[in-house]
Amino acid sequence: MRTRPSYFDGDKPNSVGVIAHADDSFISSSSSFAGDAPRSTSSLAKLGLDVRRIFTRHDATIPEDQTGFIQAGGAKAGATRVFPDVFPLALRGKNGQSFASMNIRPLLFAVSFAMFGFAAAQSATTDDAISQDELVRRTQELFDAVVPGNSEPWKKYFADDCIFSDEKGRTMNKAALVADIKPLPSGYSGTIKIAKVQSIIHEETAILSYDLDETETVFGQKLAARYHGTDTWLRRNGTWQIAASQAMRYYEDPAVGQADPKKFADFIATYELAPGQTKTVSIEGEKLYVERKGKREQLLPETSDIFFRKRVEGRVLFRYADYGKVDALIDRRNNEDIIWRKTK
Repeated sequence: MRTRPSYFDGDKPNSVGVIAHADDSFISSSSSFAGDAPRSTSSLAKLGLDVRRIFTRHDATIPEDQTGFIQAGGAKAGATRVFPDVFPLALRGKNGQSFASMNIRPLLFAVSFAMFGFAAAQSATTDDAISQDELVRRTQELFDAVVPGNSEPWKKYFADDCIFSDEKGRTMNKAALVADIKPLPSGYSGTIKIAKVQSIIHEETAILSYDLDETETVFGQKLAARYHGTDTWLRRNGTWQIAASQAMRYYEDPAVGQADPKKFADFIATYELAPGQTKTVSIEGEKLYVERKGKREQLLPETSDIFFRKRVEGRVLFRYADYGKVDALIDRRNNEDIIWRKTK
């Protein structure tokens, strides 16, 4: 089917012509209608229709040789016209004789329905604006796939150019990430659940921040850990995928061990890092304390010679000199030591 406009008098659009190449007949305009024209024709073109002009509203000068074709609409040669959008039709044979009058509305309805179907087919293959609930659903799907080692959700939801940094300090591309998803060994099981979700969603970007509560069973023994993750989702080519993801593990205090209070007397002293920078170790009952600049904290034993402060990463050790006496306090974090030397 091929369409083109005809030309008519007046300030408002009042008619349009449609030529249908079917056998030896064609359809042309015979009466008027005023209204605004649809602006997009790309979808109709995909349906096989030549609609470059029918749904376009613009001015034009009537060619002298077109007056015979458009006279039914009341046009005059040489006048400037505006093209309309909807119209009744008269069916004509190739000799120009008018056979019947028909309304274009069924045709417009059919075309509109086809356009709607085409748009629906397109949207079925893409993601619309995304919600926090949907992001959480997809993220939980990812972590549910960890224990059985199902890498399919990770292939689906991570972009090909993604950057993934885990709690172990590893940074991986998609290939390495997918390869890392393997089933837990025999005797191991567990779950990972999302909690405390926050999100920022704006246009083509969504950021999801959440905690992960992990439980693991290793040959009947129970373990627990808490992590925090932040994912950046981007909508590209109509599809939402994770472009960047980073995880960290929350610090947890070690289990409190048994100390030997008889050793505490060896630890009591003032220790100096630099002039004016000191800390003091003292005893109260069978508890050991360290104080610096008026802040006093208990030193909890991990072993008889290794201590920690509650909710503070790192360990406190006391170093013995070759002669058998304590000569320094060591602040150790991530295997890095700061030495405080004993002064008195």
